[in-house]
Amino acid sequence: MAVNGFRTFFLNSPVLLAMVAAASACSSDSKSDSSDSATGPGPNTTSNNTTGSPTTTTTGGMTTTTGPGGTTTTTNTTTGGGGATSSTGQTSAGPTTGSPTTSSGGANTTGAQTTGTVGDCGLTIDSQELSADISTVGIVTWSATGTIDSAEIKFGPAGGELTMTAPVDLEEPDHRTLLLGMKSESDYQFQIVAQSGGQACTSDVQTITTGPASNSVPRITRTVTNADKASSGFYVTIAYSTNNPQAFIFDGDGDPVWWSPAPANASGVRIDYEGKALWMVTGNPSASGTGQIRRVMMDGSGVQNLPSSYDAHHDLAPLPGGSVAALIHANGDCASIIEVHPDMSVTDIVPDVSTIYTPVQQCHPNAILYHPEDDSFTVSDRNPNLYVKITRAGEVQWQLGGSNPLGPHIQQTWSVNHGHHLLPNGNFLFFNNNGDGGGMGGPGSANASPAKELALDLDGLTATEVWRYDPEPARGSGSLGDVQRLENGNTLITYSNASWIYEVDADGATVQTYQSEAPLGYMMHRDSLYGPPPK
Repeated sequence: MAVNGFRTFFLNSPVLLAMVAAASACSSDSKSDSSDSATGPGPNTTSNNTTGSPTTTTTGGMTTTTGPGGTTTTTNTTTGGGGATSSTGQTSAGPTTGSPTTSSGGANTTGAQTTGTVGDCGLTIDSQELSADISTVGIVTWSATGTIDSAEIKFGPAGGELTMTAPVDLEEPDHRTLLLGMKSESDYQFQIVAQSGGQACTSDVQTITTGPASNSVPRITRTVTNADKASSGFYVTIAYSTNNPQAFIFDGDGDPVWWSPAPANASGVRIDYEGKALWMVTGNPSASGTGQIRRVMMDGSGVQNLPSSYDAHHDLAPLPGGSVAALIHANGDCASIIEVHPDMSVTDIVPDVSTIYTPVQQCHPNAILYHPEDDSFTVSDRNPNLYVKITRAGEVQWQLGGSNPLGPHIQQTWSVNHGHHLLPNGNFLFFNNNGDGGGMGGPGSANASPAKELALDLDGLTATEVWRYDPEPARGSGSLGDVQRLENGNTLITYSNASWIYEVDADGATVQTYQSEAPLGYMMHRDSLYGPPPK
């Protein structure tokens, strides 16, 4: 019988791991959860995932854990009759299938290891290795003697439940799969789960030990003020710097799980629509042939660069099929919107943005988002203080703010804008760098950049402010800055220049914050590192 080959990658474990595969059982009663969400430890947990032992300090109601991978501070987590108590970790029964084998990391293991044949499965683990480009990327190859209908890898921190899931794309050569979201220098367990003819086939649970994070990744300090409301998941961002800039991803604890070198002063960073590659772009270069777009596969290989003669800048928007929409300097002092394909070929979307809005001084588009529900884009320009929504063909659907519109106009006034989020209910959330006017923060709010949510009436062409967050103490970002409404209803606000990230609830109460060692570019929170970006 022909053998079907499967090649699976384990990501975000910084050291090369030798993973030993063992026997598997195939039975109809061994079905596993096939959720594609990747969930790390709970928000009150700081794993010892860095070199050396972390230091824990408790002062009053605040507990701070510091290790080489970052700092987590938890305040007022649980209060009982005896005062505030900090609790860490989540307890759950570990997997009981098979006998886990622990690898010391760093070594490659190759060789066929048959896990047993039951029904039509016959799973065989052929080899395991880690990527030479990112020490947190592991590679597993496996095969089966029968036809596999679907497959995934379940994984999670050793001793806990396998709550993270990496889907296997059966159309990929060798069925390569990336496991994303693991902390550095930590033990994880994993299990192959396949479906064949209605039966669930599983391998034994194996153990993989990740290696150290890159020293180039900025250190993140997390402070939790309301653990019950805090989000977990992952944060995709970039260090906005000329000194060894890095695109990187950190988890809800502030620990790095992925990284790759970035162009100097890069600000835009996005995982592509299929979750196969990460794109990054230079921040705000002059129109001098220095703006660069870079694409790197999620295992760290296959780095590609769009020629800097395109003068790309600021931001990218992932599109179905693996391409991205990008902003470039063009037409003198103006700009174009292009589509950059995975092979780095380029097609025009909007050859000249002056056909979709009226620029002020020079064109300065600085943020772009794609909306799959109607195949449209929203584009920000800081100089005329506006956003415009256009079809993929470049037809203006509406303009919010600014003046001299080239389509339906919703009048609003503010000073300077960057990141934004068009919400599923039609409301518009945006980062307002300089407030209502008169300098950063506007009148009466010095050095603060508010986040604003407007309810749009597209029939009456009006906008009503329904939510606003003014940081206390004052916090601002003269350039860049980002916002995102999370699935739990909280709002993520990134003060890029100030190196702060705030998560606040609907009442404007701070839930948790992250502070970076370096200024940041744009930010994208994801519950999972697989599949399309959140809406």
